Amino acid sequence: LQSQGRFDESEHLYREALRIHDKANGPDHPATLGARAERAAALSNLGRYDEALAELEVVATGWKRRSGASSWGYCNAVNKIGFTLYQRGRAAEAVPRFAEVLELFRARLGPEHPDTLSAWSNFGGALAESGDFDLAEKELVQVLAIRRRISEELVVVPTLSMLGRTLRRKGDFAGALALHREAVDVDTRILGPDHVDTALARYLAGLALLELGQVDDAATEIAAALDVDRRGHPPGHSRIGEDLTALARARLGQRRPSAAESLAREAVTIQTQAVGADNGKTAEARLVLGEILLALNRQAEGRAAIELALPVLDAAGPAFAPHSLRARRHLGLPAR
Repeated sequence: LQSQGRFDESEHLYREALRIHDKANGPDHPATLGARAERAAALSNLGRYDEALAELEVVATGWKRRSGASSWGYCNAVNKIGFTLYQRGRAAEAVPRFAEVLELFRARLGPEHPDTLSAWSNFGGALAESGDFDLAEKELVQVLAIRRRISEELVVVPTLSMLGRTLRRKGDFAGALALHREAVDVDTRILGPDHVDTALARYLAGLALLELGQVDDAATEIAAALDVDRRGHPPGHSRIGEDLTALARARLGQRRPSAAESLAREAVTIQTQAVGADNGKTAEARLVLGEILLALNRQAEGRAAIELALPVLDAAGPAFAPHSLRARRHLGLPAR
């Protein structure tokens, strides 16, 4: 069911399996911990990240108590905690989690083991999202070089995407676009155009195109990603909200503010429910809505939306600093 995208049904089954294992075997039995970890995965796929994090913390504690901090079960749980924090927009909290896993994997598995490279790539991505762009680029360039040499094409894609995100944060939009286009090509050939990983690669390419001012091409990529994500994710998933926010920006750039408004309003609704009103992704969607309302000469509404977004963007960390700067310019406020 999970592989078919039927996450509600799989979550219900994992919850039932967890109840049975917990009653029969106790909370720290491998079968119980495994069922709890699987339920956490289903919760993440449903966009219920806080619940997933709570379950994963229990899993990590259980494995540490049962087998120690160097055990595979503990490392795997901590890695999943880091990734879930990253998905939730809490990259600064994810960095030490990934760093712990990376150190353990390097010692146990060696620097070129696939699991070590995955942890290393995640560590670099979290560094970028938390604002340490130079160190992130340095780490991800090393991972990418190793993966190009020893890994299958599909395994290289996450590092391509993370390095592309990092270059975009640093202002190298052309460099970012080249990496994201490579990821789109690999995912399309191997996974097909209707896979959610392909959609993510197209979305990221669209963001780079937006920054380069190529709004028509950006709109094409992001609209394609949105279509796939609507079919591949549950309604209300944060990835759909991200697509909607980006497509609203593209439509505004195409001078279609009325079409952009409905997209932005849906994005705000989805992100508020998926990640919370105080999350940077929600505030970014609200900022875009405010910009659209300003373009429609609804000045009071536009300013109100941007004023509501600004404190959240200011608190969301370096990854959202460009959005904070845009908001401040609209409100006539100095940069931080």
